[in-house]
Amino acid sequence: MPEIGGVGAAPQVEVDVATLAAVLIGGTRWHQLDRAGLVRMHDEAALPQLERLFATAEAPFAGVMF
Repeated sequence: MPEIGGVGAAPQVEVDVATLAAVLIGGTRWHQLDRAGLVRMHDEAALPQLERLFATAEAPFAGVMF
């Protein structure tokens, strides 16, 4: 596993706030965003790491039907 760089280290991945929010809200995976061109990969090894880091056992569900 690669080491985590300190302050000033070159980024492995760049995304805008909306893309990061899509992952944090749930239901969107990093590989989907990468295929859509919304992730700027500087290190291809970072994508599988992001998938594991943000993985959840269950998909998000609000429990409210409209």
